[in-house]
Amino acid sequence: MKQNWMNRNELANLRDTIESVWVAIILAFVLRAFVVEAFDIPTGSMAPRLMGQHLLLDCPECKTEFPFGIQFDNSVTSTHITGPVARCPNCGQEIRYQQAQPKGGDRVLVIKYLYKFHQPQRWDVVVFKDPQGNKQNYIKRLAGLPGEVIRIIHGDVFVYENKDLNGNGILDEWDATVGRDENGQPQLDEIENWRVARKPHATQKAMWQLVFDNDFRPAQKGRRTEWAEPWQAESDGWDLSGNHGRVFQYQGPGEKNLQFARGEADVFMASNAYNSRLGNGNISETDICSDLKLQTTVLPAGTKGKLLLTLSNLEHEFAGEIDFNGQVRLLHRQIAKGQTDWAEAEQWGKAAVGAFAVGRAVRVALVHADWRVTLWVDDKPVLSSSDELYSPDVPALVARIKAGQIPVPRVGITGAGGKFELWHTSVMRDVYYTCPKLYNPPRDSLGRYARQEVPAAQVGKPGWGTMNNPIALRAYDSNPDMDEFFMLGDNSPASLDSRMWVKAAPTLRLYDAENRPLYRLGTVPRYNLTGKALFVYWPAAFRLPWPGNLSIVPNAGKMRAVH
Repeated sequence: MKQNWMNRNELANLRDTIESVWVAIILAFVLRAFVVEAFDIPTGSMAPRLMGQHLLLDCPECKTEFPFGIQFDNSVTSTHITGPVARCPNCGQEIRYQQAQPKGGDRVLVIKYLYKFHQPQRWDVVVFKDPQGNKQNYIKRLAGLPGEVIRIIHGDVFVYENKDLNGNGILDEWDATVGRDENGQPQLDEIENWRVARKPHATQKAMWQLVFDNDFRPAQKGRRTEWAEPWQAESDGWDLSGNHGRVFQYQGPGEKNLQFARGEADVFMASNAYNSRLGNGNISETDICSDLKLQTTVLPAGTKGKLLLTLSNLEHEFAGEIDFNGQVRLLHRQIAKGQTDWAEAEQWGKAAVGAFAVGRAVRVALVHADWRVTLWVDDKPVLSSSDELYSPDVPALVARIKAGQIPVPRVGITGAGGKFELWHTSVMRDVYYTCPKLYNPPRDSLGRYARQEVPAAQVGKPGWGTMNNPIALRAYDSNPDMDEFFMLGDNSPASLDSRMWVKAAPTLRLYDAENRPLYRLGTVPRYNLTGKALFVYWPAAFRLPWPGNLSIVPNAGKMRAVH
């Protein structure tokens, strides 16, 4: 009897275990189908934030680690890659790798069907079906919303909010208060009330890209690529030799200036080290990025002293003035008006942050992004410009770009008063969205043009939503499933995104019951949205030497939220 009771218990436990396993399997399938699903990043269009299959390279000169995109072909095997040289994003060193181990793309968790209950937000990272084939999953950043007109100007996204002026329940190009061309079509580039689509802080933080980090200085021995010291002192008073050039010492007296990459346009171009040198083919001579972040850590040697961080955009120049007595100011001047002394500058704001203590390191940064200037102290925004003080004159900006009159940004540091040191000094730039033409599609990561048939009627036409071809995204009161969105990749020179759609999948709903066009090139309809990318749960994995050199150990240090 005792044995039978034990058998019955064992059978019950086995049944419970089997039921638990089946419940777990069913829940996993339910979660995958309706809540969360994992997606592989197929390409480098969102690099370097999200990466497709790539190499992880170490610059032999400055020791900067960076990803370099690859695509497998006849020149690539599982363990050996030959092809174009990579270029270090920090010091510019050309890297001719002989043996490099490819890494797979990042894998992300995506919240599915979120947009059935919650409106998509600008700058979300979104997974959607490619409207050109309606099969492949793409991942891009959402830059334009239904009911808006979108226009990329000098790397920034500009928007104009439409209103249903004709009362037909559809926000479209016919609601824009502009003139008409010879064919009666609205001239969207004549819109005057553009505003800059600014990024929230968490998104902006994720989108900064390296220009130069002074902690990673090249050895300059055996270099194949010429390198010039980017930081130059205009006069005595600065010692730039501390810790092998990584620490700047201000010794005074008087105001003494440091200038970064003076007059060197290439330093600020919109290229991306993830691409081969040939893969940045969508960059023009005017694609000089002035959305920059200058940051450093100041270590005061006394209670008296002053530090100015300076940036410029076009004829505007800005300064974040940090006085060791705890007073900070945001200043503005215009060189074109003859203002060459900061004593003549306009004060845009003043604040108290507390007196600096001797030997206590303080992190400071001056940021110019999306036509807003912000001074940061200890990772907190202290002062910012307003639209009333500083905003773009869009017609004048467009005219300057067409005339090729975009000056190189001026980046500098000025010391005054008491002695101090600067540690961990770096310059970053924002993502810069380029304006390619449809006959010039983005190239893949090995520098070849992507295979893409462009209809004859589109050849030579500016990409959708670019400076010379704004696009109106339609919003439907009665059929919101057809609302239109605009997607951009962070790796703008090599991203096949809304700017570059040249065909529509035959399975898409192209016309309504009255034969009016529904899906339009350059847009992603709402019904193609899959969900919002949430988390990189499996970054490019480490490989085990045995068995089979498998990528089965996740790089936990690079697991991260997606912003």
